[in-house]
Amino acid sequence: MTIDRTDFNAEDFLIDSSFQQYCAGTDALSIRYWEQYIAAHPEQKAVIEEARRLYRILSGNKPEMNARLAAVEKKMDRRAGMRLLGNTWFRAAAVFLILASGMGWYLGMRHQAPDVYNEAPMAVYTTSSGERKKIVLPDGTVVLLNAQSRLSVRKAFNGTNRDVLLNGEGFFSVAHNRNKPFNVYTGDLKVKVLGTEFNVKAYDNDASSEVTLLKGAVTMETTQTGNAAISLKPGQKIVYNRKRSGKNTETARTGTGDNLPEMTLYPYTLTKDSTILETAWTQNRIVIQDQELKDVKELLEKWYGVEIVFDDPDIGSYRFTAVFINETIEQALTALQQAKSFKYSIQGNKITITK
Repeated sequence: MTIDRTDFNAEDFLIDSSFQQYCAGTDALSIRYWEQYIAAHPEQKAVIEEARRLYRILSGNKPEMNARLAAVEKKMDRRAGMRLLGNTWFRAAAVFLILASGMGWYLGMRHQAPDVYNEAPMAVYTTSSGERKKIVLPDGTVVLLNAQSRLSVRKAFNGTNRDVLLNGEGFFSVAHNRNKPFNVYTGDLKVKVLGTEFNVKAYDNDASSEVTLLKGAVTMETTQTGNAAISLKPGQKIVYNRKRSGKNTETARTGTGDNLPEMTLYPYTLTKDSTILETAWTQNRIVIQDQELKDVKELLEKWYGVEIVFDDPDIGSYRFTAVFINETIEQALTALQQAKSFKYSIQGNKITITK
């Protein structure tokens, strides 16, 4: 089917993966196609040049980050385009995850704190421990809100703006509107979305935020200075370590503090049954993939609404691989006991694990 691009604006061209390859000069067929298209549509020359200009900005110029991106892409190419656990190839429809396309993430242009941080919201949605909630926003965007999360919708949403403020984790399936970008703000990040699906994980008390991209076009800004623009492709995620040297959320958002946050780029992870590890929660699944118990402790606490305490620090280094769907916390712990011997006791919402 032929795509009608006569009404495309610059952002529409940026979403097109073949246009991205044309701009990057990485695919001969794409280059030939777009050279012929431009010659046949001189009336679109200005908007295409604007799209190419934006591509150059979004592609960035920071050697260290570009080298890291190239290394990830090379790694993904060696593994048939994705990081796999086992020999399963992921063929399902892709999504964007903030755990949030061929075109990008715009990192490090310090943005002015908008009214979304200060004004009274139009609506607020919250989830408690162990609760997940589906929300449909006025523009048709669907949000899955994970446990212990809060989503504030800005005044005049879908009128003069499409801005939301997230503390916690949310999976977004954004209704496309090229004239009105969808913006997700966290304590220290701004994600600008054209029309895509993505997950954002940005709890105020966590040391890092994660964005994993599966489909669409996104730009991201931080309040930190000194970061360069990079592009994030489907199947990749960025981990933003925002609390180095004991920095809190406010110093991260305002750009104060001793150290700038570190950006690390990874491919996302697939399990043997093609489940995306970073978004398994949207399918009501807990996926533990060769992880230490200390690393999944907070996940279990949020999921089940409990507090978990180790009476010996060594317990935190116990490694497990497991998938839980409808199990209770008692059933989950009993299953983990089959892999590694430990004991546990439950008093109210507090669980103590002993050797």
